[in-house]
Amino acid sequence: MLPRIRRGLSDGNRVMNTQIDQIIHRSVPKSLVLLVCCGVLVWLNLLLAQGEFVDTRRGALTVPLGWAGLVIFLVVGVVQGVSLVAGPKSPVRITETGFLDSRYFHTELPWLAIDTLAVHQSGLARVIRIKIKPEQRQALKLTVYGRVMGWMNYAFRSHELVLSANNLEIGTQAYGDRLNAYLERRNPNAFENT
Repeated sequence: MLPRIRRGLSDGNRVMNTQIDQIIHRSVPKSLVLLVCCGVLVWLNLLLAQGEFVDTRRGALTVPLGWAGLVIFLVVGVVQGVSLVAGPKSPVRITETGFLDSRYFHTELPWLAIDTLAVHQSGLARVIRIKIKPEQRQALKLTVYGRVMGWMNYAFRSHELVLSANNLEIGTQAYGDRLNAYLERRNPNAFENT
C-alpha cells in the first residue's frame, strides 16, 4: 500500500522524501465544482449556438463559436462526470521510474523521457507543461481526455503535455513541485534544458 502524503511536501523548509512512491488522490468537491461549471458553460454555449446572444460587431460568427464551445465543454463535462463516478480515486502515482497521471495517459511516463517540466501561469490558472522527447511521445498512450486536451493545446504547444490539478486534492504548484523533486534526482539533464 502506498503512503497517502498530503501536506508539507512542497514547503520550502522540508525536504521531500523521493525514495518512496507517492499517490495523489482526487478531490470530490473540486470535481463537483468543475462539473457544475461545465454545465453552466454548456448552457451558455447552447444559447450562443441558437443565436440568443448575437454579437452585433461579429454577427454570425458567434453561432459557430457557440457550437464549438458547446462541443468542447460537453466533452469535458462528460469526461469529468464519468471520472467522478467511475474514475480512479487516486489518479496520480509518482514512482522511482516515472509517474502516471491516469487522467491524461495510460502508461507511466519515465523520468528520462522528459526534456523539461515547469509550472506556468496560464490566464487565471496554473498548468504544468512537460516537454517530452519526440521518440518517447509516440510511445505514450493518451486517454480520451488526454487526446482532447492535446488537440486543444496543439496549436499553442506542439510537443508539450499540459497538465493541471483541477480535480486533485493538491494544487498545481504543489503537484509540479513533487514532480520536479523526483525529476531533479532521476533526470538532472531536464533542468539544463530549461
